[in-house]
Amino acid sequence: MVGSAALVGSSNLTVLGLTTNVELNTQFRREVELLQAWYERHWKEADDISEEILKVIERHTWEYSPFEVYAKSLREFFRGYEITVGERELAGSTNGGQVMVS
Repeated sequence: MVGSAALVGSSNLTVLGLTTNVELNTQFRREVELLQAWYERHWKEADDISEEILKVIERHTWEYSPFEVYAKSLREFFRGYEITVGERELAGSTNGGQVMVS
């Protein structure tokens, strides 16, 4: 619920959700009270998550550092723009593509 409007939908932010799945979100203004009652009814009927389910979820999730998220974002953003070693040499690389350590 946001003020006097309800935002309802599916926001799958996985790779498939962002590429091939059909996702939909919509905003309702007049039906807010009905949606609030529907939500409260389902919330009251819901079961608490069990320790067993939490363990399964923990086995299938990973924590990433901010740098890892940033690096992955850059990699995906520049996918398809990679240059070959030959192109790098033409661009003026003087170390043959090797990493220099000081």
